[in-house]
Amino acid sequence: MFLLKERWNNQGGLKVLIVVNEYFNENRWKNSVNEKYKEEVQNWDIVFCKLRFDVYKHFSAADICFLLGYGSFLENYKEGPKLLYFPTMGLEFLNKKQVPANFMIEKPPAYSANAIAEYCVAMTIVLSRNLHYSINNQLYKKWDQKPLLKDSFVSISAKKIGILGVGNVGRAIAEHFKRNGCFVAGFDKIINKDISFIDKWYNTHELDEFLETIDVLVISLSLTEETRNFISLEELKKLGPNSYLINISRGCIVNEKDLIKGLKTKVIKGAVLDAFSKEPLPDANELYNLDNLIITPHIAGNINLFVDEIQYDFIIKALKYTEKASTCLSKQ
Repeated sequence: MFLLKERWNNQGGLKVLIVVNEYFNENRWKNSVNEKYKEEVQNWDIVFCKLRFDVYKHFSAADICFLLGYGSFLENYKEGPKLLYFPTMGLEFLNKKQVPANFMIEKPPAYSANAIAEYCVAMTIVLSRNLHYSINNQLYKKWDQKPLLKDSFVSISAKKIGILGVGNVGRAIAEHFKRNGCFVAGFDKIINKDISFIDKWYNTHELDEFLETIDVLVISLSLTEETRNFISLEELKKLGPNSYLINISRGCIVNEKDLIKGLKTKVIKGAVLDAFSKEPLPDANELYNLDNLIITPHIAGNINLFVDEIQYDFIIKALKYTEKASTCLSKQ
């Protein structure tokens, strides 16, 4: 049965370890199971853990795990096979970890892609119309049209958008901008000319030409050692003084010190950051002092907006995993 408890049931059954937080909490899990999968998971023996110590205590016995991170203590585990499910789209935290070969790693589909794409379109409009000044003025009950009218109106449809990294999220972003009549350029290792909403593709050796072509750079790359500090002051200069940067990926892809310098000296016109090298962003960080920068706290496509979808996906993949494991055992 689906019971909320702190230890395994002595009667056995499939052992499922679920790490919980404020959003992926016990009640949400209970509701998800009871709504659609009550019969399918009736033999699951589920333990919920919130503290790192509890995860460590129960991990070795678990068959299936829903994890919100991957602690170093897991690297040394060498025993039976497990399904590890992570609700995040980016799994860069596994890059330097030694994941045992008998662990199957799963993650959800790109549920957040459309939300992120809408965020990028909205932020491009806010920046190009200088609407962020109005939001700041509202806090001080200040009526001031000048900062909002200092630029002539240019429709978003006239913007040339560059998507740096055209994976599932990048494709959605490109599609949304194309719907608004924009010219859309794509930069990626893999060029897929079947994507109709990319007007022009640029390969990895064409970065300078790509940056010099576009008005808005949207960063949608995965974080790897290759992409760390991929955008520095040199690349910002290629973008030019009338350009904007939007980062919805990982903070370390942009050299933050260079970005601060570039925004201060108007190397680029403005930027939107939803991801940072250190999160939460410390109070003393100089980024907070820039009036041509919009900061949002990693919410463009935050997984906590898609709790139900992710929980259902986890259950489906866990059921498929157990079915596959049972088939393999029956053949032995």
